[in-house]
Amino acid sequence: MKLEMDITFKEDGPVTIQHDYHASVLSVIKNAIKNYSPDDFERLFSGSVQKNYCWGMSFIGSGFSDAGDQLKIKFRFLQDKDAFLFYSALHDYDFSLNPQLFSHEFDLTRLSLSDEKKVTNKIRICTSSNIVLAVENHETGKKKYLEKFNSLVFKDSLENKIKSAGKKYSYLLKYTDDLAIVPLNEQTHWNSLYGFKIPTISGEFIVVGNKDLVNFMFDAGMGQETGSGFGLAKVVQQFD
Repeated sequence: MKLEMDITFKEDGPVTIQHDYHASVLSVIKNAIKNYSPDDFERLFSGSVQKNYCWGMSFIGSGFSDAGDQLKIKFRFLQDKDAFLFYSALHDYDFSLNPQLFSHEFDLTRLSLSDEKKVTNKIRICTSSNIVLAVENHETGKKKYLEKFNSLVFKDSLENKIKSAGKKYSYLLKYTDDLAIVPLNEQTHWNSLYGFKIPTISGEFIVVGNKDLVNFMFDAGMGQETGSGFGLAKVVQQFD
């Protein structure tokens, strides 16, 4: 399912958005969910829980220093229960408790929840929010973030998502070896995440594999840190 929300800033003139926008947006989302359902807040955000949803943000202006007066935030969820939770929490939340975003007053002007059609087993997609890939050193616990797309690391992150999603999805593990994902027009960016600069990857990708697995990947988000505003993609072309 997809959830779309529009935020309109109250003041006139250009709005500046910091490049480390993920934490600011996520803070509003977390506060809404904590207020609506403390148990679900603990389920989703306590410790290093794997997130099986993704989101991204766009604005109507020319750039971060002049973002215009409106933000569009889109979420995609693997599990309907999480989609309904986010929608209900945001719908019921008193935004006066978070009166500012990026130091500007704002209104939530649209909130929409809808189904999406399943994609085919062969698609061409484009990143809406960049992909994060990292390899963890098991001795030190530190992550090395990758500057280039790596299919083995991507498949490893996908398998971790499948394992965390529950027994319902465990059958998908047998299809990951046969998944083909080819980057096109790949570009490396340096994004801020919680005060640190990390490399992220954008571009178009050809994806071919088991249909259920491709849809899982598309809904749960591509790569890592998807709950922090990465890994959202849109379909450019579907092949029969």
